[in-house]
Amino acid sequence: MMDNYKLLFAPGQLGRVRTKNRAVMTAMMTGFPGVTGGDADERIIRYYEERAAGGTGVIITEAGVVDEIYGMARFNQLHYTRPHITSLAKLNERLHRFNAVTIAQLWHGGFICSPEVTGHETLSPSGVDSVAGRPNRAMTAEDIAYVTRCFAESAACCRDAGYDGVEIHLAHGYLLHQFMSRYYNRREDEYGGSFENRMRFPVEVIRAVREAVGPRYLVGVRISGDDMASGFSELHITREEGLEIAKYIDALGMVDYINVSNGNKLTNNANCDPFFYDFGWKKDIARGIREAVSVPVIATNSVKAPDQAEATLEEGVCDFVGMGRANLADPNFMAKAALGREGEIKGCIGCLFCREPRGGGQMPAQCAINPRAGCEIDYPPQGRDGEGRPVAVIGAGPGGMEAAVNLAARGYKVTLFEKYAQVGGSMNLADKPDHKERIERLIHTYEAQLSHFGVDVRCGVDCTPEMAAELEPVGVFLACGAEPIVPPVPGVNLPHVFTAQDTIRRGLTFPGKRIAIVGTGLTGLETAEILSKDCASMTMIDMVEVGPGLIHEILDEMLKILEPRGVRFLPHHKLAAIDGDGLKAERLSDGATVDVPADIVVLSLGVSPDRALVEAFRARFGDKCRTIGDANQSGRIGHATRSGFLQAYSFRPLEDLVP
Repeated sequence: MMDNYKLLFAPGQLGRVRTKNRAVMTAMMTGFPGVTGGDADERIIRYYEERAAGGTGVIITEAGVVDEIYGMARFNQLHYTRPHITSLAKLNERLHRFNAVTIAQLWHGGFICSPEVTGHETLSPSGVDSVAGRPNRAMTAEDIAYVTRCFAESAACCRDAGYDGVEIHLAHGYLLHQFMSRYYNRREDEYGGSFENRMRFPVEVIRAVREAVGPRYLVGVRISGDDMASGFSELHITREEGLEIAKYIDALGMVDYINVSNGNKLTNNANCDPFFYDFGWKKDIARGIREAVSVPVIATNSVKAPDQAEATLEEGVCDFVGMGRANLADPNFMAKAALGREGEIKGCIGCLFCREPRGGGQMPAQCAINPRAGCEIDYPPQGRDGEGRPVAVIGAGPGGMEAAVNLAARGYKVTLFEKYAQVGGSMNLADKPDHKERIERLIHTYEAQLSHFGVDVRCGVDCTPEMAAELEPVGVFLACGAEPIVPPVPGVNLPHVFTAQDTIRRGLTFPGKRIAIVGTGLTGLETAEILSKDCASMTMIDMVEVGPGLIHEILDEMLKILEPRGVRFLPHHKLAAIDGDGLKAERLSDGATVDVPADIVVLSLGVSPDRALVEAFRARFGDKCRTIGDANQSGRIGHATRSGFLQAYSFRPLEDLVP
């Protein structure tokens, strides 16, 4: 209940704007808009509207375009310019229905922008250190004056469109941050060199924005309190410089709040951290700034639950709690907390599924545990049309549980079968490595949702078609997972050969042993993380590069763990045979045989659906049978939940399809 989170639900003050609580949905570039060339179309309006309806007090809409000549990174990017003011006004009207405070994040990427999108070379402080392969040029005084006007005109546009405020983006390696950084700014004029000179362009932008919107309008900034990039160069912004920047901006007397984040484009994990980072790991940076400035501080600190949000306020880390991905994962985060249903909040698991580049970085964001994120317009809430009719869901992994919850919410009488002793499926393997507590929490969230919607959960039951038929179901959903792939090579049946899944499920360890792991996908790497703690040596082979399909932020963190432990990687090697001395691999470049000594061999080559089981259910139930997740095609948690959601959402009993 709200009494448990008195600070989180307390009203707040940003400038002259009163907020209903201290929860802030911080800006995240989504890639949703753009159907009409940068307008806030119905898709993105519905996306933000659900977060406002869910109780979030302040919504900072995503980093949007102020400069339509040089300042775009995506084809589908929101524009804060006059041609789009009508759509922005509609967005604000819809969010204000729920008493949400709206702030537009004014953005310019500098050399992060895309020539493919803009048709122009990108701008930078010094004409160097751009994204590889992207032409850029050092900004002239005229360029600086032009971009400054763009920010000011954009701010006035947002004010006229009904926004309660604007936030100037000075963080994350974008243009204004590039000018503040000694690493990126090598200029020798009045915009480079000394601290004051490097701050000159950002200050001119802040002053121009303030003059454009007037003294009473809400204006904030987002800064990187620490680039966390000293490992690359000592010239990157340090924690001490971040504090100096915050104090300098505060002393101007022109901003109403400071939003503290971290990182630049070399250290994305400092601002959008994956599951390796614990809640509050960077809180001292924000707290130090809060103690040094006079205006309120918003800060992100990997907050995934309301008790964590309350703790940051109690500890004086910030005045407002930034929760970006928390709102992506569950738009009803605040409403559930208010109702005392915290256990049903889908907390972000830090998998970075939302950030994975697809389509050259031009595809929209998505969420592994919230399949509707960004698709709210396509999948509006459904009524209770199930009328108590029975359905069976076979398998309580992420896909099966997602389907069961959504079917039960529609009023179907759902029976969920799980052959193991507990729900979770593959998540009961994924939660075993270090840093994966959020997966365990997600399992408990699904358990709470299953209970809330009255799903009959039967664990320890290996359901057969005959058992499911006893329910006389109108629909059967096969989410029975898949079995590990075991290649047909000599020696795979030897007693010292295991699959990664079996190793993790049984809690096996092999202290003092030489271990070879075949496959360097996420499962293989996480198995290596567990087993490498006390083994004698470890070698990992793969036919492709290490970490196939993994976003580099997660792969980099895995390598930071494994490489210091002496794990040896052999990419572009194919398993040929296994014997008592280890394994033999074929080097793909020349076909040579490479011996890998090992006492233990672990296979991590993915999974394959049990086709015989699927066909048995289809033979019994025909068109009533639907497959979900790994039972259809192997994938990750995000693929399974989306599959489960789509099958449950689109399901109609046969009798409902015939008039």
